[in-house]
Amino acid sequence: MFLPALLSSLLFAQLAPAIPATAPDPDYPIHVQLAQVGVTGGTYLSYYGRGNIIGDNPTGFDYASDCYRQLGPIQNRDPNAVYQARWKKQDQRLEILLQEIGSTHTSRCELKVTLEPTPYQLNTANPASSPPFIAATAPNPDYPLRVQLTVTRSSFSSSNGSHAEGRGNILDKPELGFDFSDSCDQRLSVHYDPNQFFQARWKKKDATLEILLQEVGSNKISFCDLELTIQPHPYELSPFHRLPETQPPLSTSPTPALK
Repeated sequence: MFLPALLSSLLFAQLAPAIPATAPDPDYPIHVQLAQVGVTGGTYLSYYGRGNIIGDNPTGFDYASDCYRQLGPIQNRDPNAVYQARWKKQDQRLEILLQEIGSTHTSRCELKVTLEPTPYQLNTANPASSPPFIAATAPNPDYPLRVQLTVTRSSFSSSNGSHAEGRGNILDKPELGFDFSDSCDQRLSVHYDPNQFFQARWKKKDATLEILLQEVGSNKISFCDLELTIQPHPYELSPFHRLPETQPPLSTSPTPALK
């Protein structure tokens, strides 16, 4: 029963990536940008991702497609790549024009879409080629909390940008430890610096922190939201152990005599 999935996987891997069709077609008046996120397996493969309908009123959308049967994965390494499209079913199904790399033959691919209220930030640059972001150095009184962070896992996708997970402490009274995740455009440094403190403020008490960042070599300030899971005690961030609980003082009362 696993043979169809295996054959589909091999076929998918051998197909050249699909790029936007270059010949203008007036029957496809909508302009679309796409970023593939991943591939789902099973008896049939399909791929999914995010995109934007661009123009006077840009709109974001999530999509899924099984066009791998004719074409390989959608190639999106050019942030300026634009696909010609038209509605097959208004606000639900988009048909886009594609061509295989090295060919001028045009193919059609249907995307099942779920519209979003705002467009996506479709990042296509490799974050490893750009400097990481560190704590902003200029004091900002609107961000009164001091936070320490260490990144334990970092990844990247063409649609979401950098994603990080890790641990941290809020150096307030009382100090709190937390686990965090983010899907910010910025790439957090994975090198822990015990002397680095992020300025922060609550966006949602005990749930979402907004921290101030700046890129290495730049004074430009940017913002990143951390989704938190609060822990009862702070962490020792190197080597990633939670600090021990405070022990109650020993009793000074005399031990009762045995009878």
